[in-house]
Amino acid sequence: MLFVVLAGGCKKTLVFIKDGEATDLQRKHHLNTRDGYLAYQQAGSKIPLYAGKMITSGNYRISTELNFMPVKEDIQKPTQATFVLDQNYIILDGEEHKIVSGGKNFGKNELGEMSDFIEYGKDFFLDVEKKAQKFSFYINHIKIAELDFESDKNALPLKFGFQPNNAILNIREFTARAGKFTDIELLTFTIPQIDLNNNTDLQFIVDKDPVEYYGHPSSVLLDDGKTITMMYLNGHAYGELRWQRSYDGGLTWTGHLPVPVQWNDTPEYDDPAFRKNTPFSEVPTLYRFPNVSSVNRVCMYTGRYPSRYTVSDNGGASWSELRPLLFDGKQIKYATVMFSDMIQLKDGSYMATFHRKEGQTPTVFKAITKDGLSFSKPEPIAKHANANLCEGEFIRSSDGKKIALLMRENSRQYQSFITFSEDEGETWTTPREMPPALTGDRHKSLYTADGRLIISFRDSGHDSPTRGSWVAWVGTFHDLEDGNEGQFRIFLKKNYKGGDCAYPTMHLLPDGTIFLATYGQWRHDQPNYILSFRLKMEELDRLFYEINKN
Repeated sequence: MLFVVLAGGCKKTLVFIKDGEATDLQRKHHLNTRDGYLAYQQAGSKIPLYAGKMITSGNYRISTELNFMPVKEDIQKPTQATFVLDQNYIILDGEEHKIVSGGKNFGKNELGEMSDFIEYGKDFFLDVEKKAQKFSFYINHIKIAELDFESDKNALPLKFGFQPNNAILNIREFTARAGKFTDIELLTFTIPQIDLNNNTDLQFIVDKDPVEYYGHPSSVLLDDGKTITMMYLNGHAYGELRWQRSYDGGLTWTGHLPVPVQWNDTPEYDDPAFRKNTPFSEVPTLYRFPNVSSVNRVCMYTGRYPSRYTVSDNGGASWSELRPLLFDGKQIKYATVMFSDMIQLKDGSYMATFHRKEGQTPTVFKAITKDGLSFSKPEPIAKHANANLCEGEFIRSSDGKKIALLMRENSRQYQSFITFSEDEGETWTTPREMPPALTGDRHKSLYTADGRLIISFRDSGHDSPTRGSWVAWVGTFHDLEDGNEGQFRIFLKKNYKGGDCAYPTMHLLPDGTIFLATYGQWRHDQPNYILSFRLKMEELDRLFYEINKN
C-alpha cells in the first residue's frame, strides 16, 4: 500500500478497508469479503460505496488497492469503475478503454489509456492527492495527470468512495490521509426492528398457485368491518385480473370470482411500448366513496393507456364494464399506478394522486373528483431536478390540519421523499428526503386505535438489512414532520426475488386488528403469491419492549 507524507499539516491516516475487510464504511450491510478482497457490485441502490468519514479541510491523499472486472464475461453493457469525490469523479471506462475525469471541479479530461495501466482482474493502485490548488492522479504510483483545482468551501465536507457500473469491484485496501475528518451520515436506520418473518401464526395465504404469478393486490373494507374485496393481476403489472371477497375480515376467502367478460378483452393500444394481447397493462387500485348519496360505491382504476375504471354501487358485489377514465373530459396517457392513493378533503371531494412524466421529468400529480367517475385536470404536486418521485401516499395529521404525501424515489440515488400541504392540497412544501427508516416503495398507512401511524412498504433502504423485503414502520405524524426515525420497524416477510414484492393494502378492523396483505416470492420454490398478516399493537409493543429490555 502506498503511504505518502503530505505537506500542509496532514496528521491522520484512516483505514476504511483492510485486507478486504470493511473497517469504516458508510454501508454496514450487504458487504462480501472473499479471498482477501471486499467484493462490491451495485445492486439496486445507486449511492456509491462511500468511506465512513468525510474530509472537512486541508490537503489530503486517498489511496486504494483494487481490481475490477465485468459482472459477466459476455456482458454487452459498458463496464466501469468510478472513483467519486463529492461532485467529481474519475471513470475507468472498460468500454472506451479510457481514463477520464469529470464533475464540477475536475472538469472533463481524458487522463490516459486504461490498457496502459489496468487489466481486468489484476490489482492496481489508485491514488488521488490534493495539494493547495493542484489535484494529482496516480495509478501504480505513476502520476498520470495534474489538474488545477479551485476549492469550493461550500462543498465541504467531502464524501469519497467508489461506484461500479456493470462491474465487480474487488478492494483490498482503502485509506485516506487528511487534516480533519467528520463522520458520514448513515444509510441505514437505528431504531429497533421486530422480526415477524417466521411467525407463521400471524400469516394467512390469500391466494397461491404452483404456476401462476399473483401480484400488486388492492382492497377495500366495507362499513360492516368484515367484508373485504381484493383485486390483483396474474402478471407483474400486466395480465388478467383476479378477484376475491372475504366476509370475515380476511380470515377466509371465496376463491376466484367470475370476471365480467369485457374485462378480459384486450384494449386497442396505439403505442408499441405497451404490452399487447393482455387485458391490463397496469395494476388495479380500489377505492370507496361512502359519501356519494346513499350508494355504497367502490371504483377500480387502472392506468397506462388507456386509463380505465369500473364502478360498483353495491359494495363490490357486482361491477360495470370498464370505461374510459376522463380528466376534464379527456383521457391521459402513460399514467402509472392510477391511483397510488386517494384522500377525502374537507369539502367532501376526493384528491387522488398518480405519476407520469411532465416533459422529461417524473412528476407526481393530483386530480379531484366528487363521485369517483370523472376527475379534474391533473395538476403537479411534486417533482425534483434529479430524483425520480412516484407512487405517493397521503396521510392527514391527527388534528386534520395538514396532509403529508410520502413518495417513492426510483432513481435509487436518494431516500424516499415527503411533502406537506396546509391548505387541502392547493399548495405543497418543497419535497425533502425522509430518514432511512422510511425509505421504501409504495407506502400504505393507517392510524391505529391509540393514534399512532403504521406504514407498510417495500424496503428499498440503501443499506437496510431487509432491503427488497416487506416491512412496516410505527411512529407518529410528528415524526414525519420533524424527520424523526420513528418508534420501531417490523420485518414482516423476506422476499426471495429481487425487489418484486410489497405493493401492500391494509385495514383497521373493529377489534383493533390490523389486516395487511401484499404479494412477493415468499418461498424459493413458489412463484409470487398473496399473503396477509393480522397484527395487534399490544403484541407489537410487547415485542418492542422485549427488544429494548435486552
